[in-house]
Amino acid sequence: MFPSVRHRLIIVTAVLVGGFAWLSAIAPLTAAEGSSGISLMSSRIGTISACGLVMAAGLPALALGLVVSASGNPLAGVFGGATALALLAAYGGSIEGWYNVMADRGALPSVYGGLMVELVIWYAGLVAMLILIQRFRPRLRKMLPILAFDDHLGAELQLRLPRTTALSAGLVCAVVGGLLGSLFLQSSQTAQVMVGLFIAFAIGGLIGHLLFPQTNPVAILMSSGVVALIGYGCVLFQFDTQPQMLKAWNDNNLSIWHRVPALAQGLPIHFASSAVAGSALGIGWAQGILVDHRPQPEAGPKPKTGRR
Repeated sequence: MFPSVRHRLIIVTAVLVGGFAWLSAIAPLTAAEGSSGISLMSSRIGTISACGLVMAAGLPALALGLVVSASGNPLAGVFGGATALALLAAYGGSIEGWYNVMADRGALPSVYGGLMVELVIWYAGLVAMLILIQRFRPRLRKMLPILAFDDHLGAELQLRLPRTTALSAGLVCAVVGGLLGSLFLQSSQTAQVMVGLFIAFAIGGLIGHLLFPQTNPVAILMSSGVVALIGYGCVLFQFDTQPQMLKAWNDNNLSIWHRVPALAQGLPIHFASSAVAGSALGIGWAQGILVDHRPQPEAGPKPKTGRR
């Protein structure tokens, strides 16, 4: 079950406007060396300033995400915001440039600890968006009735701390998304990483919600962040020195067990954009399937009409 044409137009508008707002911040967010890959930790303006700039540049995407959520499924706002961020991630490029800069600085593999911290920062932004949607979506629909034209499967959603069923759905999404992501990410090329993460977690979100249908999508949306943390953590435990990691990164003849984990070839911004957008799409996809297969009430007997 697809959103209405009007809602789809609102989503596209939110993605384009929010994406261009993100792109306005790309120059100061890049590394001083001009290398590819957007990372708060290597930004030329410093980590703290980069965080502030990202928050400011993200305000249009956040505001329009609220509008998208108010006019339909609450998850549509998450999808729109994450897809807008994906424009910045795609334009910023792959992890290759960041990796080479870190190698020149002799910071590998310990710098992956910094990526783990950065990942938490990006997903904290997702949590903030979920909180705002939960609190202000009903108010916005009351203040602007023109927006409240469609719930599109979202009337029952509750964005809150996940419990057993929601956690189970998130675990399934993490396992499926992590395994598929490991298969799809065969190189660090931007398109392969972002498309691979999107498809992997779209399928993960779909299966997780189908197996454990519930009204709280938070665990599924956050599952990609957990997977990324595991991928980055594996780098820290797998390699002790930079020469070891350089060999594992560059030598294609090594077995998969001795190479850099596939999921460590994406930057935090790639997970926070493509993987989150895929998860939101997967949940919406599952909601449509469940509604289409819901038993319909049987029609009652037709009333008898007397002769005139």
